[in-house]
Amino acid sequence: MAMNDLFQQVARAQDDALEDGATLDNVRRTLLARPAARSRRPLVAGLVLTAAAGALVFWLRDPPPLTFEVARTPGTEGTTVVARADSELPLQFSDGSAVVFQPGASGQVRRLGGSGADVVLDRGRLEVHVVHASQTKWTVRAGPFRIRVTGTRFSTTWDPKSRIFKVALQEGAVLIDGALLGEAMPLRAGQVLNVDVPAAVVQTEPLVTAPPVERPPPPAARQSRAEKPAPAPPPRPAWRALAEKGAHAQALLAAEAMGFTDLCQQIDARALLILGDAARYAGATPRARQAFEALVRRFGDDALAADAVFSLGRLAVEAGERADAIRWFGMHATRWPDGALAEQAAGRLLELHAGGSDGEAARRAAELYLQRHPDGPRASLARRTLVER
Repeated sequence: MAMNDLFQQVARAQDDALEDGATLDNVRRTLLARPAARSRRPLVAGLVLTAAAGALVFWLRDPPPLTFEVARTPGTEGTTVVARADSELPLQFSDGSAVVFQPGASGQVRRLGGSGADVVLDRGRLEVHVVHASQTKWTVRAGPFRIRVTGTRFSTTWDPKSRIFKVALQEGAVLIDGALLGEAMPLRAGQVLNVDVPAAVVQTEPLVTAPPVERPPPPAARQSRAEKPAPAPPPRPAWRALAEKGAHAQALLAAEAMGFTDLCQQIDARALLILGDAARYAGATPRARQAFEALVRRFGDDALAADAVFSLGRLAVEAGERADAIRWFGMHATRWPDGALAEQAAGRLLELHAGGSDGEAARRAAELYLQRHPDGPRASLARRTLVER
């Protein structure tokens, strides 16, 4: 049996199983159980098929499940989260995602997987930022509703007494299903979904982030002038609308048509972060760096600069530029020691130094990590580094 035919057989087995909704474990069992096609050399064919299936099983192996912290305390599956009435309660996940229970909200982390988590909101309001990755499988459940997430920022509210559900989407796109919505209702960035279950009302409207404050006119003036409709929000530039829909390559082309460098000097911090992410997901690393560096240079005091610095460090790691990666992650660890990505940045810095030849720098990175994250997922690496160095 030709090697090409062999791998086509393995690929067909994988595709058939996945189309039937099988899990990765079932795919593995299917591949290993399927007999090799008849060959004039059965022993060789069997060995080759076994090796190919073994390689594919390794490739399909699930990544390790996420970990998370609740107010710097390690959490586990089934952890119940209750925010105090006067303060929010953040959950920080090992992939850089963050879920913040607003004051008075409660829920659970029901499932932790290698590519995401299943978070349940029992009542109150959540602020969610899921980091986009090649395989992202996050869900947020609230009452009879489920929000399927791939990488986005949004807030959701659920009131079990009035049975009113709300989602306000700032970035990205989600699919929502459940009562009154059918199987999959899409929601795009800049939209708000309101569902009143008892009244059977489903309504979407534009997201208004900062409504203008206007004093009511005196009674005489109110009677004398006609009602004016509220001005429509300005249309989003084509590149940003495409980026928020997940069409990253098209968004980059649209940004290039408008003048990428000029955009980097004109748009605000939020737009620069979206532009940089779009370029990164489209595989245009130099453009992603340009946008992120513009954000750091122009809006260094903005909280979004922390996200840009972290992304610059990650890009440097992916490019094999160790010194630049150390510089960016070191900047993040220094300037945002309590930020949402603080553990991730300190951990990346530790990994980079632990694999290098500078023993003193490795010790400093390990001590810094243990000082700030004594129970973090890289604490064992930090302690081992201190022993070995």
